[in-house]
Amino acid sequence: RYIGISGCAWSGKSAFAGIYGLVNWMADPQHTLILATSTDIKAARRRIWSQIKGYFKAAESDMPGTLVDSQAVILTVDEHGVYFMRCPQ
Repeated sequence: RYIGISGCAWSGKSAFAGIYGLVNWMADPQHTLILATSTDIKAARRRIWSQIKGYFKAAESDMPGTLVDSQAVILTVDEHGVYFMRCPQ
């Protein structure tokens, strides 16, 4: 249910976490919520968010959502075409 990743600087932790989060979200975007954190907002944007954004943009045509970089979120689209930020209960 939980995963922890450790390693030295530049060992690929953020890249792995970005891919892992996106793959899990793509499997069931309407019922999956991924929280990507770091030490602060600037660090998150440099590390994990930059990885998520890069992988999302590389596969954007196949993604079931819209990336909003200014808010550092991916909005999911439901079956009615309505965008939402959080996973439904």
